[in-house]
Amino acid sequence: MLTRTQHLPRDYKYNPDATPVNYSGPEGDTIQKGQAVRVQILGLRSDVNQLFAIGKMSAGWFGLLT
Repeated sequence: MLTRTQHLPRDYKYNPDATPVNYSGPEGDTIQKGQAVRVQILGLRSDVNQLFAIGKMSAGWFGLLT
């Protein structure tokens, strides 16, 4: 799943120096690789053995699942 920076909530900031690298929100929540999130799927593409998706989390009901 690919989510471009402009499709993340505006108040989330990229933290390249964190371990693991993540995006953090103003309330202390973080989004990192392997984290469960709710996204809106904007597009899909499939190959023989792979499925690719583009999504966004910028609306109020998308984002981290707690």
